[in-house]
Amino acid sequence: MNDKVRAVVLVAVLVALVAGLVYWFRSQPPKQAIPPAAQAPVTTTHEPTKSGLPLLVEVGSSAGPADLMMAAVLTTLREGFGGRLEVEFVNAGRDQSLKAKYGVSVLPTQIYYSSEGKELYRHAGFASEENIIKKWKDLGYDLMAEPKPKLPPENAPDADDGV
Repeated sequence: MNDKVRAVVLVAVLVALVAGLVYWFRSQPPKQAIPPAAQAPVTTTHEPTKSGLPLLVEVGSSAGPADLMMAAVLTTLREGFGGRLEVEFVNAGRDQSLKAKYGVSVLPTQIYYSSEGKELYRHAGFASEENIIKKWKDLGYDLMAEPKPKLPPENAPDADDGV
């Protein structure tokens, strides 16, 4: 085969390839646009905490690398901020219905609740202890501040003392 024939065959193959791709792309059904209502963030509520503390709910599993890293962060938060923050783990890896209950599609997801049970914020994926503490501060809860001491009832000022 001479060079002209090769060039003609190559051009014909390229034209056929491009035509096939165009046909394939046009035959695909159009992607459905997500209506604005479906794009709105999911807001959940939680029962108010008995302690009167804000609550961090981790919706995750015990399988993925991000979940394993989050387990260490949650343990540190529980131990370091007891009396200032409640931390709860929800295993949606075992019970898939919990994903729908909390409106979660990505594991892990952290949901920040006020002590009254109102959702304040949510984050999908891994979150470091520092980022969680900073977000709580942005939300008005300074976890680094010293907790106010609770006076036992016998030491509490009496209304008759004039104090």
